[in-house]
Amino acid sequence: MSTINEYQSNNKEIYEELRRNRSNLKDQVELVASLYDQIQEVHNSNIKQSIDNIGKNDICFLKSFTKPPITLLKSMEVVLILLDQIKNPDNPWLDIKIMVNDINFYQKLINIDVANLTIEKVDQVTNILQNELLTKDKLALISINLPMLMVQWAESVIYSFKVQNEQNLILNNHLKADQDLSRLIEIQDKQFLDD
Repeated sequence: MSTINEYQSNNKEIYEELRRNRSNLKDQVELVASLYDQIQEVHNSNIKQSIDNIGKNDICFLKSFTKPPITLLKSMEVVLILLDQIKNPDNPWLDIKIMVNDINFYQKLINIDVANLTIEKVDQVTNILQNELLTKDKLALISINLPMLMVQWAESVIYSFKVQNEQNLILNNHLKADQDLSRLIEIQDKQFLDD
């Protein structure tokens, strides 16, 4: 009889531990989600700040080129890619001019949905951003702020994308762990009923 009581007592302890673990897991998921939301807010603010600093003179200056300097072209090409505005792959400058002439250009920059970006686009932009012409020192030599602001915008967008992907990965792992704990609790519940 004492063996049965010990077994039931051990099962009850395991059962209670599973319930505590599930509760702790839920708290951790909520904490992680909250932290990532805060990080996302900061980067959304950075994105908006980059856009707010774009002046009309910057856009007019950009439009004045028939053949832009490579730094200007590359800094705008990343925007073109992230906003999915490539229509003429052989002539990105034409697409860039069309993009900045769009009355909704600023809104598209502000409202970019990083959830809809693909790894391929992010990798493509990351490769462009690694070009030595797009370093902060080189960008500072240009007489207008637009290239620097667009690079900052693109970096913030990419960072937000990576944060969101990391958050999704963690939340999915926690969800799987929660489902596993739920199954164990169900098994434990069934054992209690059978005992």
